[in-house]
Amino acid sequence: MLTLERQNEILEFLKQNKTATVRDLAARLYVSDATIRRDLAEMEMLGLLRRSHGGAVLLEKNRDELSVLVRMEQNADAKRIMSELTIPLLTDCASVWLDSSSTVHFLSTLWKPARKTVFTTGVQTALELSKLSDVQVVMPGGVVKFHTDSIEGEVAREQMRSFFADALICSCGGIGEDGAVTESTIAQCAIKQGMMAQSRLRILMADRSKIGERRAFRIGMIKDFHILVCDADPGPTLTALCREHGVRLIYRGC
Repeated sequence: MLTLERQNEILEFLKQNKTATVRDLAARLYVSDATIRRDLAEMEMLGLLRRSHGGAVLLEKNRDELSVLVRMEQNADAKRIMSELTIPLLTDCASVWLDSSSTVHFLSTLWKPARKTVFTTGVQTALELSKLSDVQVVMPGGVVKFHTDSIEGEVAREQMRSFFADALICSCGGIGEDGAVTESTIAQCAIKQGMMAQSRLRILMADRSKIGERRAFRIGMIKDFHILVCDADPGPTLTALCREHGVRLIYRGC
């Protein structure tokens, strides 16, 4: 098991149990106590947890704000499928908004745009696309959130009003059965609402695990988006809502 995969397993365990001992984690992951201690030390430096005597505790404020690099490994196959379905939609777009989600960051690692302007609040996404010589990457100013590698706050929202894009690519925390598109934090919800207001074409990426889920803050409704990209058939309820509101639904095999 790779280090990142192992650390992801540790985070998932802590999210369920809040605390863990080195001995329990070592037995669970079939590695030595010393390996677990090294993992916990690295994860503490990233601000993901706090080491305690003989183990670790997940910081409560980070339960929904795990590092984008860690979240990249979660549902990676689904992220790849959705990215491959979404990238062709951007061919004729001269400018694109990208949110700071791990799903959209995954897309940025596969996308090779040319002669485009990309607006993003994702620090890792900006760094990834800045490697390309023919892409102009623009970020609004604001508060940089260490754990999520994202830019948030009123300064960012104010500057975003000056940016207009042909398309928006964003993800979400969940899509309810009533079509409510939701997010876990009010800060991310506000940023995504700002992006939506400044984009001509709005594309939402949501893997099957998010269908039927509801988070605390509503970004908007499914009818506020033009295209929904999933990794698999999202089920009859959401399919019917997309058809009712004229939302184009794209998924593998449809």
